[in-house]
Amino acid sequence: MMEIWLASLLLVVGTTLGSFMVLFFRGKTPPSLNVSLSFAGGVMLTASFTSLILPAAERGGFFKTALGVVLGFGVMAFVERLFPHEHLTIGQEGILPFWLYPFRIYRRVW
Repeated sequence: MMEIWLASLLLVVGTTLGSFMVLFFRGKTPPSLNVSLSFAGGVMLTASFTSLILPAAERGGFFKTALGVVLGFGVMAFVERLFPHEHLTIGQEGILPFWLYPFRIYRRVW
């Protein structure tokens, strides 16, 4: 059980370090932003496959692991549709249900 927590911690640290690269390239050209975001995504994919999905398949079997991955994709698709956010290319997306109004995030102009 401790290995699972350590693998999850490694995933969080790697993703955080990869995404912090964006702060160092602030004000630079968009290709540097693309590189840093791609690096963070690569760290997340590598860590999730090597530290989470493969051990889960060994312990729980293929079908339980596949079900967990599919449910994870479903939850993320639901969150993507539910919470409003803004993309650079297509603009605002998502809906905000009335019960989440107290948790609205207002856009700050820098």
